[in-house]
Amino acid sequence: MVTQNVNVVEVGGLIMKKHYNINKNNGNWKGGITSKVHYCKEKGCHNIIHYNTWKYGNKRCRSCAVKNLHKIGRLNVKGSNNGMSGKRHSEKTRRKMNISHGGEGIFKHERLPHCIDCGVKLGDYRSKRCKSCRAKEQHRNNEFNYNRTPNKPEKSLNKLLNKILPKEYKYTGNNEIIIGTFNPDFINVNGQKKIIELYGDYWHNLPNNIKRNKRRIKTYKKYGYKTLIIWEYELKNLDKVKEKILKFEKN
Repeated sequence: MVTQNVNVVEVGGLIMKKHYNINKNNGNWKGGITSKVHYCKEKGCHNIIHYNTWKYGNKRCRSCAVKNLHKIGRLNVKGSNNGMSGKRHSEKTRRKMNISHGGEGIFKHERLPHCIDCGVKLGDYRSKRCKSCRAKEQHRNNEFNYNRTPNKPEKSLNKLLNKILPKEYKYTGNNEIIIGTFNPDFINVNGQKKIIELYGDYWHNLPNNIKRNKRRIKTYKKYGYKTLIIWEYELKNLDKVKEKILKFEKN
Protein backbone atom coordinates (compact mmCIF):
# COMPACT_ATOMS: atom_id res chain seq x y z
CA MET A 1 0.00 0.00 0.00
CA VAL A 2 1.33 3.45 -0.94
CA THR A 3 1.42 5.93 1.93
CA GLN A 4 0.57 9.54 1.15
CA ASN A 5 0.70 12.78 3.10
CA VAL A 6 -1.69 15.60 2.12
CA ASN A 7 -0.69 19.21 2.66
CA VAL A 8 -2.80 22.25 1.75
CA VAL A 9 -0.83 24.96 -0.09
CA GLU A 10 -1.69 28.25 -1.82
CA VAL A 11 -0.56 28.51 -5.44
CA GLY A 12 -1.38 31.63 -7.47
CA GLY A 13 -4.17 32.57 -5.07
CA LEU A 14 -5.75 29.10 -5.29
CA ILE A 15 -5.92 26.66 -2.42
CA MET A 16 -4.65 23.28 -3.65
CA LYS A 17 -4.05 19.92 -2.05
CA LYS A 18 -0.48 18.80 -2.41
CA HIS A 19 0.09 15.03 -2.25
CA TYR A 20 3.45 13.69 -1.19
CA ASN A 21 4.21 10.05 -1.82
CA ILE A 22 6.42 9.07 1.13
CA ASN A 23 6.72 5.40 0.24
CA LYS A 24 10.44 4.56 0.51
CA ASN A 25 10.08 1.86 -2.16
CA ASN A 26 9.13 4.41 -4.81
CA GLY A 27 12.33 5.38 -6.65
CA ASN A 28 10.95 8.64 -8.03
CA TRP A 29 10.29 10.12 -4.60
CA LYS A 30 12.69 11.13 -1.90
CA GLY A 31 11.68 13.02 1.22
CA GLY A 32 8.45 14.23 -0.38
CA ILE A 33 10.17 15.57 -3.53
CA THR A 34 10.35 13.75 -6.82
CA SER A 35 13.79 12.84 -8.12
CA LYS A 36 12.56 12.71 -11.70
CA VAL A 37 14.07 15.36 -14.01
CA HIS A 38 11.59 17.75 -15.66
CA TYR A 39 12.28 19.96 -18.68
CA CYS A 40 10.87 23.24 -20.00
CA LYS A 41 7.84 22.60 -22.23
CA GLU A 42 8.85 25.17 -24.87
CA LYS A 43 9.93 23.59 -28.15
CA GLY A 44 13.69 23.60 -28.61
CA CYS A 45 14.41 24.51 -24.96
CA HIS A 46 16.03 21.77 -22.91
CA ASN A 47 16.51 23.65 -19.63
CA ILE A 48 15.79 21.68 -16.48
CA ILE A 49 13.03 23.14 -14.31
CA HIS A 50 12.11 22.61 -10.67
CA TYR A 51 9.47 20.06 -9.72
CA ASN A 52 7.17 22.75 -8.27
CA THR A 53 7.36 24.71 -11.54
CA TRP A 54 6.43 21.58 -13.49
CA LYS A 55 3.68 20.54 -11.07
CA TYR A 56 2.08 23.87 -10.09
CA GLY A 57 3.68 26.50 -12.37
CA ASN A 58 3.64 27.20 -16.10
CA LYS A 59 6.09 24.38 -16.91
CA ARG A 60 8.58 26.86 -18.40
CA CYS A 61 12.10 27.85 -17.40
CA ARG A 62 12.64 31.43 -16.26
CA SER A 63 13.84 32.65 -19.66
CA CYS A 64 10.95 31.11 -21.58
CA ALA A 65 8.45 32.32 -18.97
CA VAL A 66 9.57 35.94 -19.48
CA LYS A 67 9.45 35.56 -23.28
CA ASN A 68 5.93 34.16 -23.02
CA LEU A 69 4.79 37.10 -20.86
CA HIS A 70 6.14 39.50 -23.49
CA LYS A 71 4.38 37.51 -26.19
CA ILE A 72 0.97 37.67 -24.54
CA GLY A 73 1.45 41.35 -23.62
CA ARG A 74 1.76 40.97 -19.84
CA LEU A 75 5.15 42.74 -19.81
CA ASN A 76 4.40 45.19 -22.59
CA VAL A 77 4.76 48.71 -21.18
CA LYS A 78 2.98 50.41 -24.08
CA GLY A 79 -0.65 51.47 -24.26
CA SER A 80 -3.17 50.02 -21.85
CA ASN A 81 -0.64 47.49 -20.55
CA ASN A 82 1.36 50.29 -18.95
CA GLY A 83 0.71 50.57 -15.22
CA MET A 84 0.60 54.38 -15.50
CA SER A 85 -1.90 54.31 -18.38
CA GLY A 86 -4.59 56.92 -17.71
CA LYS A 87 -2.77 58.12 -14.59
CA ARG A 88 -0.55 61.12 -13.86
CA HIS A 89 2.35 61.68 -11.48
CA SER A 90 1.83 64.26 -8.78
CA GLU A 91 3.52 67.64 -9.13
CA LYS A 92 5.92 66.77 -6.30
CA THR A 93 6.97 63.54 -8.03
CA ARG A 94 7.35 65.27 -11.41
CA ARG A 95 9.49 67.96 -9.81
CA LYS A 96 11.82 65.37 -8.26
CA MET A 97 12.09 63.44 -11.51
CA ASN A 98 12.73 66.62 -13.47
CA ILE A 99 15.36 68.01 -11.11
CA SER A 100 17.22 64.69 -11.11
CA HIS A 101 17.52 64.99 -14.92
CA GLY A 102 19.02 68.47 -14.81
CA GLY A 103 16.02 70.68 -14.09
CA GLU A 104 14.76 71.23 -17.63
CA GLY A 105 11.23 71.87 -18.78
CA ILE A 106 8.67 73.58 -16.54
CA PHE A 107 11.04 73.26 -13.56
CA LYS A 108 14.16 74.57 -15.35
CA HIS A 109 14.57 77.25 -12.67
CA GLU A 110 15.30 74.46 -10.19
CA ARG A 111 18.63 72.70 -10.24
CA LEU A 112 20.31 69.83 -8.44
CA PRO A 113 21.70 70.75 -5.00
CA HIS A 114 25.35 71.36 -4.23
CA CYS A 115 27.58 69.74 -1.63
CA ILE A 116 27.25 71.59 1.68
CA ASP A 117 31.00 71.23 2.30
CA CYS A 118 32.77 71.86 -1.02
CA GLY A 119 29.99 73.22 -3.25
CA VAL A 120 30.29 70.59 -5.99
CA LYS A 121 27.08 69.95 -7.95
CA LEU A 122 25.46 66.70 -6.86
CA GLY A 123 23.85 64.07 -9.06
CA ASP A 124 20.94 63.37 -6.72
CA TYR A 125 18.57 65.86 -5.11
CA ARG A 126 18.42 63.67 -1.99
CA SER A 127 22.16 63.96 -1.23
CA LYS A 128 23.72 66.64 0.95
CA ARG A 129 27.40 65.85 0.41
CA CYS A 130 29.49 64.60 -2.51
CA LYS A 131 31.16 61.19 -2.32
CA SER A 132 34.50 62.61 -1.14
CA CYS A 133 33.02 64.82 1.60
CA ARG A 134 30.69 62.04 2.72
CA ALA A 135 33.70 59.75 3.19
CA LYS A 136 35.46 62.47 5.21
CA GLU A 137 32.38 62.82 7.40
CA GLN A 138 32.27 59.07 7.93
CA HIS A 139 35.95 59.10 8.90
CA ARG A 140 35.37 61.95 11.34
CA ASN A 141 32.48 60.11 12.96
CA ASN A 142 34.56 56.91 13.02
CA GLU A 143 31.84 55.08 11.07
CA PHE A 144 34.46 52.83 9.51
CA ASN A 145 35.21 51.43 12.97
CA TYR A 146 38.94 52.11 12.78
CA ASN A 147 41.07 51.86 15.91
CA ARG A 148 41.79 55.24 17.46
CA THR A 149 45.05 54.04 19.00
CA PRO A 150 48.20 52.99 17.04
CA ASN A 151 49.01 49.30 16.73
CA LYS A 152 52.40 47.80 17.63
CA PRO A 153 54.14 48.45 14.26
CA GLU A 154 52.85 52.05 14.27
CA LYS A 155 54.09 52.56 17.83
CA SER A 156 57.51 51.24 16.83
CA LEU A 157 57.70 53.58 13.81
CA ASN A 158 56.41 56.52 15.84
CA LYS A 159 59.12 55.92 18.44
CA LEU A 160 61.78 55.88 15.70
CA LEU A 161 60.45 59.10 14.13
CA ASN A 162 60.50 60.89 17.48
CA LYS A 163 64.08 59.76 17.95
CA ILE A 164 65.61 60.73 14.60
CA LEU A 165 63.22 63.59 13.65
CA PRO A 166 61.77 65.02 16.87
CA LYS A 167 58.66 67.17 16.47
CA GLU A 168 58.61 66.65 12.70
CA TYR A 169 55.99 63.96 12.21
CA LYS A 170 52.75 63.30 14.01
CA TYR A 171 50.67 60.13 14.14
CA THR A 172 47.32 60.84 12.42
CA GLY A 173 46.08 57.31 11.79
CA ASN A 174 43.20 57.93 14.20
CA ASN A 175 41.14 59.72 11.50
CA GLU A 176 42.42 63.08 12.70
CA ILE A 177 43.33 64.17 9.15
CA ILE A 178 41.57 63.12 5.93
CA ILE A 179 43.13 63.85 2.52
CA GLY A 180 40.68 63.11 -0.26
CA THR A 181 39.09 59.99 1.20
CA PHE A 182 42.25 58.59 2.81
CA ASN A 183 43.64 58.82 6.31
CA PRO A 184 47.49 59.05 6.43
CA ASP A 185 49.43 57.34 9.21
CA PHE A 186 52.07 60.03 9.79
CA ILE A 187 52.18 63.58 8.45
CA ASN A 188 54.79 66.34 8.66
CA VAL A 189 53.73 69.17 10.99
CA ASN A 190 56.47 71.70 10.11
CA GLY A 191 55.15 72.99 6.81
CA GLN A 192 56.47 70.24 4.53
CA LYS A 193 53.82 68.38 2.56
CA LYS A 194 55.17 64.91 3.34
CA ILE A 195 53.42 61.74 4.45
CA ILE A 196 54.74 58.45 5.78
CA GLU A 197 52.50 55.43 5.33
CA LEU A 198 53.07 52.14 7.16
CA TYR A 199 51.70 49.17 5.20
CA GLY A 200 50.88 45.88 6.90
CA ASP A 201 52.35 42.82 5.17
CA TYR A 202 49.03 40.96 4.94
CA TRP A 203 46.34 43.61 4.57
CA HIS A 204 48.04 45.83 1.98
CA ASN A 205 49.05 42.85 -0.17
CA LEU A 206 45.47 41.77 -0.83
CA PRO A 207 44.46 42.19 -4.51
CA ASN A 208 41.76 44.79 -3.83
CA ASN A 209 44.01 46.77 -1.51
CA ILE A 210 46.90 46.85 -4.00
CA LYS A 211 44.66 48.93 -6.29
CA ARG A 212 43.57 51.02 -3.32
CA ASN A 213 47.22 51.66 -2.42
CA LYS A 214 47.79 53.16 -5.88
CA ARG A 215 44.72 55.38 -5.55
CA ARG A 216 45.95 56.51 -2.14
CA ILE A 217 49.33 57.69 -3.53
CA LYS A 218 47.64 59.42 -6.48
CA THR A 219 45.27 61.23 -4.13
CA TYR A 220 48.11 62.45 -1.92
CA LYS A 221 50.03 63.59 -5.00
CA LYS A 222 46.95 65.43 -6.27
CA TYR A 223 46.97 67.53 -3.09
CA GLY A 224 50.71 68.16 -3.35
CA TYR A 225 52.00 65.58 -0.84
CA LYS A 226 55.05 63.36 -1.22
CA THR A 227 54.63 59.90 0.27
CA LEU A 228 57.09 57.43 1.77
CA ILE A 229 55.93 53.81 2.05
CA ILE A 230 57.34 51.65 4.82
CA TRP A 231 56.34 48.00 5.00
CA GLU A 232 55.83 46.15 8.25
CA TYR A 233 58.61 43.62 7.53
CA GLU A 234 61.13 46.49 7.13
CA LEU A 235 60.78 47.32 10.83
CA LYS A 236 62.85 44.23 11.60
CA ASN A 237 65.88 46.27 10.53
CA LEU A 238 65.44 49.74 12.05
CA ASP A 239 68.79 50.96 10.74
CA LYS A 240 67.67 50.57 7.13
CA VAL A 241 64.33 52.21 7.95
CA LYS A 242 66.23 55.09 9.55
CA GLU A 243 68.31 55.58 6.39
CA LYS A 244 65.18 55.41 4.23
CA ILE A 245 63.43 58.10 6.29
CA LEU A 246 66.45 60.44 6.36
CA LYS A 247 66.88 60.09 2.60
CA PHE A 248 63.21 60.90 2.10
CA GLU A 249 63.58 63.92 4.38
CA LYS A 250 66.56 65.30 2.41
CA ASN A 251 64.77 64.98 -0.90
